[in-house]
Amino acid sequence: MSTSPTMGGSDSGAVSGAAGGATAANNNSQLETCDETLGTLSVFEDTSLPWWQDYRRNYPKLGSTLPVVRLMIQQSNCFVVVERGRAMSAMNTERQLMQAGQLRGGSNIGGGQMVAADYTLSPSVLFAEKTQGGKAIAGALFGTLGSIVGGGFSKNEASTSLLLVDNRSGVQVSSSTGSAANHDFSLFGGMLAGGAAGGGGGFANTPEGKMLVTAFADSFNQMVQALKVYKAQEVEGGLGKGGRLTVGGPDDPTPQATDASPMVTTSTTTTAVYVDPQPSSVTVSSKRSYDFAVDEYDERAFNNYYTMLKNAVPVFTALSSFDKDNPPSLPNGSSMNWDGMLAILMSQIDTHRIELQAWPLEARRQAWAKMGPRIEQHTQLFERNRAIALERQDLPDSIRSQLSAIQLVTKSSLFPEGI
Repeated sequence: MSTSPTMGGSDSGAVSGAAGGATAANNNSQLETCDETLGTLSVFEDTSLPWWQDYRRNYPKLGSTLPVVRLMIQQSNCFVVVERGRAMSAMNTERQLMQAGQLRGGSNIGGGQMVAADYTLSPSVLFAEKTQGGKAIAGALFGTLGSIVGGGFSKNEASTSLLLVDNRSGVQVSSSTGSAANHDFSLFGGMLAGGAAGGGGGFANTPEGKMLVTAFADSFNQMVQALKVYKAQEVEGGLGKGGRLTVGGPDDPTPQATDASPMVTTSTTTTAVYVDPQPSSVTVSSKRSYDFAVDEYDERAFNNYYTMLKNAVPVFTALSSFDKDNPPSLPNGSSMNWDGMLAILMSQIDTHRIELQAWPLEARRQAWAKMGPRIEQHTQLFERNRAIALERQDLPDSIRSQLSAIQLVTKSSLFPEGI
């Protein structure tokens, strides 16, 4: 049974409410505001940078950072936000319809109407992590009682950055970072594990998104505070005209540019809006493109392999006492399918082994320095139990074949080039 949903019944975090023109409703009073608007601004989220891939992998349900950043900016009244994102395609559609003569007379959609963006703001997530440690602290202070009563806590942290660039000159006008942190408490964690501890663990239900929103709000507040006392950077002689840090010395000055110098251009992709004053036809072009990212390395390959190796040891212990007439039963009462289980185990070990061996040499060295001795100890247990199982005369050939084919990671196989 559940209660009926209530409008506005959720805590949206540091950025909430709405904005309409220069006014804001139900916004966070801690958000910095401006009495006078500083200019027009577009928000650009660079999804080609590494932070975006990490962000999407770790928080796939949060989506783009743009909506909350744009709401925050408009509520502050520091900038007028102009559209340069996906909604541009809808704006272009209206202009295409106008060109085709499909819109009513007096619709007043045409050239020379769009507002230029004076500045571009680029948000990014520097990091968002959960760090453990409360239970260890409680145990150190109060012994066993501390670990039982104190339970534990973890600290959630996030850090974000904002970069503001002048679109006409390309000069960075402002930059800022912000952060947010809170603690998840699990009271009486040792005694009341599970549902009974729900009252103390309420902070653990806070969405990761609220942490990032708060960090972005802090970044924006820091930026606005700096912009309120803004002073333009000046260079003697003018910006981009040689600078103060010369090269070559007085006897070897930089030669003056000539008109024959070729122009160096940078390839960019822009969304263009063109309005034909006398449209005669409509052209529709269709493009199919693929935009995806592939991680070159599986960062959890070492941990996954180590976990699988540890879990495989007790499986092989059970296999060493194999009895084909009385196979062990699963919790649902059915007999264990050793062939299927070994096939899954072998494929998982092989997958993690292949990914681990693809790591760069320096990464493999660092991982082996930390985990190598434990890997070798669990490998010895694995090989001992495998040898015991293979000695059984009544072991079916299919199981014997799969058991013999499992390849483990060894120091020599992980470092064929030498460590």
